[in-house]
Amino acid sequence: MIGSKIRALRVRQALTQEQLAFPRYSRSYVSQVEHGTMHPSDEAIRHFAARLGVTPADLTQSADDDERRLRHLQRRAKQRREASDWVEWQHCLRDALHLARAMGHAEQESWCLAEWAEGWWERRQPLRAITAYHQAVEALGPSGPSPAMLWLRIAEISLSMGQPERASSAYLHVGGAGVRPEMLWRRDIGQAWALMLLGYRARAQQLFHSVARTASEQGYAVWASHAITGQALGLLISPGDGLTRVRQADQLMQRAEGLASVPACRIGAALIRLAAGDAGGLVDLTEARRSVQAEGNLVAFARGARLEMFALLALDRVESARGLGREVLAHLRHRDGPVLCAWVREPLAVAGAWDGRPDAAIQEALAECAGVYRAVNLGPDAHRTADMRRVLRDGGAPALRQWVERTPVAAWG
Repeated sequence: MIGSKIRALRVRQALTQEQLAFPRYSRSYVSQVEHGTMHPSDEAIRHFAARLGVTPADLTQSADDDERRLRHLQRRAKQRREASDWVEWQHCLRDALHLARAMGHAEQESWCLAEWAEGWWERRQPLRAITAYHQAVEALGPSGPSPAMLWLRIAEISLSMGQPERASSAYLHVGGAGVRPEMLWRRDIGQAWALMLLGYRARAQQLFHSVARTASEQGYAVWASHAITGQALGLLISPGDGLTRVRQADQLMQRAEGLASVPACRIGAALIRLAAGDAGGLVDLTEARRSVQAEGNLVAFARGARLEMFALLALDRVESARGLGREVLAHLRHRDGPVLCAWVREPLAVAGAWDGRPDAAIQEALAECAGVYRAVNLGPDAHRTADMRRVLRDGGAPALRQWVERTPVAAWG
């Protein structure tokens, strides 16, 4: 029992028998201990434990005792995370991770590291979360179980941080035998958003459409709804087909009892109310935007803020739109993602029409956004330009309509 533990830890740490024995014992002695033909003395156990970075008790405990203690620590750590008791959570998880490594149990070590990652993510420290998830993948090793869920979380956290390149790369690792369809749809929807941010709009729409079709055919209303909502929102407000798709997604979500909608669906439901002339939709849109901001989802946050700003402009609440734009840009300033900032600068530039600034300054801001879109293959886009102009021209504010009419189309993209 002790010998097998010693061997597992030695191999895991890439130590030779000579290195483990040095300087007090021989390679032959270590070999006999590992094969169970020699029981080590207390002094030898202390020596091996020190060389392996564990305690003597870790080597002498029985397997059953180890398993029971590990399970208890893992359950306790999860309970403490759910209760936001971060001090006790850390203590339990540290002990569990230490024990899993002493047991040479790669899967349980990976579980502990993934639990670390989720805790860091909930504490709004995404970089630490991603690091811990990568460590969890490494703990499984190339011959271990599939790390698909771990890669999925790496991708989702990266995407929420506004880092589509990292997210797209991580999504490529999600797959293989035994992966459930729900996980594959979750992967494809996330990958579609990453591709949308990177400028591959046609490929993104193909993924959204594929998930919507297959999930609908198999009776998974929630995933079909998520995919259709992704198609609907995309990068910009689309007053026609976009709202039709959002309504379709909302109907699917209503049939999925007991399941809360994702941020995109919450934003979509608010747009439906606004399209119907219900100003209460603006309150819903604000709540959805604040919710995803609290969750640390930068992509959904920037998208929701953009839509909220256009809604404020349509309701002739221009000062509120400007204030929101400045607030959101300040939040995004020190983060990666020029596309996210461009989403916000565009309606902010439009709101600037009421500032008394010359048209040239506003057109310069729009040209900056167009440059960002063009750099990632999002523009010039006649359909996008026409949609935006139509939304603003039909918004109901006379000054806004006049400004749209006198602003050259070239300034939009």
